[in-house]
Amino acid sequence: MSETFGSRDWCLWCKSTSMAKAREFAFAEKPGGPAETVYVCSEACERELDTAMKMVQKGKPIFLWSLLVMVLMTILGIGLGMAVAYHLMAVMAVGIVGFGLVTPQTILMLGMRKGLSVGRVLGVVLVLMGIGTALLPFFTQPK
Repeated sequence: MSETFGSRDWCLWCKSTSMAKAREFAFAEKPGGPAETVYVCSEACERELDTAMKMVQKGKPIFLWSLLVMVLMTILGIGLGMAVAYHLMAVMAVGIVGFGLVTPQTILMLGMRKGLSVGRVLGVVLVLMGIGTALLPFFTQPK
């Protein structure tokens, strides 16, 4: 991550370019693992980034289990059809809304704070699409 986000030119959290008082923020992906350094523009951004990283670490087991469920439901969906696809869409949406899943490119473009927000908004859109798709057969059946 340090190769991608290690620039002193902008704050990883808010994407601010005023880095006169840049602060280093070191974190380890795994406890006891090698620490990586990123840069933030202020103490407030450092606190918010620290909170977000702790939330990610705390939710990692849940996220990994939800990925396993998504893979299993995809395999089941191939054989069972759309009935499982609605549930798969719901599980995916919960993962996206809960964890604000975005790509590193999105974080580079928007900063982590806005990137997580965009990920959560798209997750809510996915939830609504899943509900709409699940309810569609009830409104389109011939009478």
